Amino acid sequence: MPHNTLQKWAQNNKENLDSICFIPSGEEVFIIGVSKDKKIPISLIKQFKKNVLKELEKTESYIKIKPTKPNFGGCIFNNKLNEKIEHLLKTKQTEKERYINYLKLIEHIRNKTAKELDKMKFKDVINGRCPIQIRNLVFSQMLNYKKNTNALLKNIDKIENSENLIKISLKNKYGIKENETEEVESNINHIIENEKNKLIKSLILIGGGIMRKDETIKIDKWIVNRLKNKKVKKPKVLLIPTASLDLKEYIDDFSERYISYGCKVEVLRLIKATPSNQEIETKFLDSNLIYICGGDSDILLETFRKYELLKNIKTSVNSGSLIAGLSAGAAIWFENYIDFKKNSKAIKLKKGLGIILGLGVMHFNNTFLKQLEKLDTNHKRIIGIENQAALYFSNKLKYQVISETQKNKAYIGLALPKKIYLTPI
Repeated sequence: MPHNTLQKWAQNNKENLDSICFIPSGEEVFIIGVSKDKKIPISLIKQFKKNVLKELEKTESYIKIKPTKPNFGGCIFNNKLNEKIEHLLKTKQTEKERYINYLKLIEHIRNKTAKELDKMKFKDVINGRCPIQIRNLVFSQMLNYKKNTNALLKNIDKIENSENLIKISLKNKYGIKENETEEVESNINHIIENEKNKLIKSLILIGGGIMRKDETIKIDKWIVNRLKNKKVKKPKVLLIPTASLDLKEYIDDFSERYISYGCKVEVLRLIKATPSNQEIETKFLDSNLIYICGGDSDILLETFRKYELLKNIKTSVNSGSLIAGLSAGAAIWFENYIDFKKNSKAIKLKKGLGIILGLGVMHFNNTFLKQLEKLDTNHKRIIGIENQAALYFSNKLKYQVISETQKNKAYIGLALPKKIYLTPI
């Protein structure tokens, strides 16, 4: 941190500053003060933008993980805070009362400022400008660290000596036990390498939705537009209705929808028909989009293995095809996925194709969380996709969410022992 910039600013504005304090804290500097004019702290922010950040970027005197950039956050309090300070100073109180009220005031300042700092720390991930797996690991550990710190502070009065305090603070490293840290870091690195896979970058995963009720219109149109942007005038779509047991109503609804969008639709029936390997291969090679519908994931996986469909899909992807999956058709791509039967609250952890590392949860909602925490999902990356939302794995480890409404979301998270942290993508 260029201290001369801070000193110069303080010197130039000393007549308008009642007090100022710079507190170095690891990689951060916490600046707190009282000014007669709010233009003064704003001028400091401008100084940072003009000089300090440019200097940091030029000299690379910070840990540089592209495309992450150094940033900062701040909070300007109004006169009400000054009134609280004046009240604290003038009111008759015992030493203990004054001490408690002082701590409350500092806590108020720190909490509000910390929120702004955290917003800036995760600005890149909110805007989708950096590898979300790395940011999500940091985010989840930060939450756990704060949770443990709060628990620690509440118990300080019960601790008789500083030696015990040190033992408790060192017990966990940002919410991960010391012997687990390498495992978590290894998993994250494995995920990053895994998602360079061309097949993964061709997947569009839809959490759920009933086509005949028009619950996936925006998603379907987005998929077709994606194909047309690749200069495919009349996209050829191959529907695999296996998980629905080749249900006629499903095939009819899908065909009507995609034909109305200017597509040619072919159907690969594998339950009510037994096509030859040559017929299957030809249909795959002649398709721009392979759409795998929802239904029974067990039957779908069994059929995948019986006909070696994964081999045909990889060949299609190498020719430029996209793969879309709805519900079970999306879940099976994960290392593990959550399966549940209709009208049942019980969920089961099942093994998928293993193309995407981690755990996939389709039809995601908050009721899943408590049940997920009971499962053996420690240190797994988790992706949850709600109904009427889809997730597209694009390049550079960035994900794109396509939603029918603003309420429909997809989430990414990390499972730690007995706790799952999720953040919207």
